Amino acid sequence: MREKDSIYRYGGEEFVIVFKDSNIEGAKKRLESINKGFAALMKKKRNIELSFSGGVIYCRCERYMTSIEERIKKADMLMYEAKRQGRNRILADDI
Repeated sequence: MREKDSIYRYGGEEFVIVFKDSNIEGAKKRLESINKGFAALMKKKRNIELSFSGGVIYCRCERYMTSIEERIKKADMLMYEAKRQGRNRILADDI
């Protein structure tokens, strides 16, 4: 992650990452890179295969005045859809 990005534990094994000054494609690529690096690290350090699924939303705050709760809910829905589609994937949407 870049210094200007932020990560928050949302609950259990769920996290929210805020990629500042990024577009939807860039955020999705960053999250896919984190997923790949995480999997490689866990394989090397613990000899276990792990991955994660994620939901990425892009919000043009000047266009849509959505609350943070609405944004997280949308990303959460995308994450669960990614799991339903077979896990180990990142889904994205522009709200």
